[in-house]
Amino acid sequence: MIKLLISTLSLIILSFQLLIAQNQSISEPIAGMGYSPYPDKVVVTKVEHFDNMCWKIAAAGGTWYFENGETDGKSGFNSAFDLAGNDWIGNDADRGYNKSSSEGGKHEYRGWPNFGEGNFNHPQRESNSTSRWVDENGRDVQFKGKLEGDHLIMRSSNETYELEYHFFPSHCAIKIIKADDKYAFLYEGPVGGEQEAVIAKDYYVLKDGVHRELKTGGLGYLEPELGNKFPSPFFYLADSDPKDKQVFYAGVKNVGPETAGDEGWRQGLNMVIFSFGRDEDKRAYTGTDAVCVFGFYKKGSHKQTSKFIESRLKNPFKAIK
Repeated sequence: MIKLLISTLSLIILSFQLLIAQNQSISEPIAGMGYSPYPDKVVVTKVEHFDNMCWKIAAAGGTWYFENGETDGKSGFNSAFDLAGNDWIGNDADRGYNKSSSEGGKHEYRGWPNFGEGNFNHPQRESNSTSRWVDENGRDVQFKGKLEGDHLIMRSSNETYELEYHFFPSHCAIKIIKADDKYAFLYEGPVGGEQEAVIAKDYYVLKDGVHRELKTGGLGYLEPELGNKFPSPFFYLADSDPKDKQVFYAGVKNVGPETAGDEGWRQGLNMVIFSFGRDEDKRAYTGTDAVCVFGFYKKGSHKQTSKFIESRLKNPFKAIK
């Protein structure tokens, strides 16, 4: 009787596990998707996305897929979904999962923050990386299927670099723990999820509020009028389509050396290349003082957007009260 009961219970548990697995596969389409309904807090689960194990993170106004190192030591964001469902990265390593155009380049080039030499935190590229969750004192937090909170912290590292990602509902921030080589904060992805042939539809904005054209260029290109670097601590990218309600932004502070340049141009219909610290196609930042903030923010006036980004640069590791 006891053996029969144990056997029956085992079958029930197995059936329940299979049901969960089926539901997960149904809810996680091959191209990925944002959390729905979108949560008020930061939420983290673990999924397979574009053939790599990833942390799926709801934070900073969107859903972010971060390759967590479990698959061949790869790391970095391979997808970033805004609330309208647009994937602003979509690095599927050109396997056909993401349907946006790659004309002029390859999906495999895309990613964020594409940080270090040796492909550290560049998705779909091996860099002997690992990742883990920690508390505010740096102690390991055990992952048991899901994490949820107002402020969650992930560390990603290899033998050369270690970064700490701070996730809030409002924004994300990157703290550098270790950098034994040069680095940059490099965004490569399609504005609004796909780049239409009408170039004027997409634009970028610096601190001065001017809507600037995303010009076709080559490695290391930056608008000549800007010199070698952006005269601004931040940029944001926008698609003028009224259905797209958010912009993607990135900002930096405490970066060095002062001579380090930036990059900003468009690669066909595949993506734009915008960076702080990639000078003439070479990473140029050094040290551990630099801080980066990034995320999605509601499309609105420049005054409102710039005020928000600058407030996060001022207090990158604090929640908005």
